[in-house]
Amino acid sequence: MSPKKRCGITVEERQWHKRLSEMLFLLGGNELEALIKQLTIKGLVTILYLLNDDNIRLLQLPRVLKEQILTAHQANSAEALNNNKVCASPEAENSTQLGLTSKQKKAV
Repeated sequence: MSPKKRCGITVEERQWHKRLSEMLFLLGGNELEALIKQLTIKGLVTILYLLNDDNIRLLQLPRVLKEQILTAHQANSAEALNNNKVCASPEAENSTQLGLTSKQKKAV
């Protein structure tokens, strides 16, 4: 049994739209502007990645092969970290997002 559709979208999709609208309504003008800027930047970065032929070829690989490549990459990254082949500041070693947990002021 397929979900009921009204105006081309399902009731469930309409509920998600309503929830998203409610969340956006809670944002102030500056916050909404910052969100739009972030979404724009992330979208452009994604488009730039997709313009790279190597990235397209990687995306087109079979799922099993991608999983094998990612597993090998993770193993190599972990080995490099364990062998002290990766340079990082002491504060960066405890954070996956550089600059987000730092208490130091940084130029923007």
